[in-house]
Amino acid sequence: MRKSMKMLLAAGAVLAAVSAVPASAQTRVIATIGSWTAFDGKTNENKIPLCGMYVSGPNSSLMVKWFKGSDHLTIHAFGKGWKIPDGTELNMSFSFDGDDPYTGVARGKHDFVEAFIGEPKVMDNFMREFRSAGSMRVEFPDGNVNPWQINMDGSRAVADIFTGCMNKLAGRSSPSTPQPFGKKQEPAAQPFGTKSSGSDRGT
Repeated sequence: MRKSMKMLLAAGAVLAAVSAVPASAQTRVIATIGSWTAFDGKTNENKIPLCGMYVSGPNSSLMVKWFKGSDHLTIHAFGKGWKIPDGTELNMSFSFDGDDPYTGVARGKHDFVEAFIGEPKVMDNFMREFRSAGSMRVEFPDGNVNPWQINMDGSRAVADIFTGCMNKLAGRSSPSTPQPFGKKQEPAAQPFGTKSSGSDRGT
């Protein structure tokens, strides 16, 4: 069964999101682990905070981004030598370890393609597979670009950083790491003070 990506042209709200979150941004690398890098930053135009992950090769790169306040993940794929007419719609798919692909309509401009992964359940599934996969395959069936085969080494650790960044921007607390020891129970608060010994007693 195919897993649909959130279509770029599905609704006015999605179109509004496209105009609000341009591909260009001021970013800071948080960590590079294996093939993947986690980063954060703000968009150049509207200063919208964002979290992201990317992998890059000699002629291409793939980014997974989340912009504060959005209800979806944004995918940006860049290719050296791409000359895509502004607004071109094209089919795009992702698959992990040869599993059923996420498919949908993306939109291209100049040297990059943009697509969305939406709906909470689809996002959760995407992130779960992203964490555990050994490889990712990205395809553009409408064009003549060979499928991208991406090494997912380091994806679990980078996805954890990415999720932590999302939680921080959204004001959510990240689950605390389980510890192998117990904490001492604090005494219950009392409505009275403890008497001091000696000097405050009558003689």
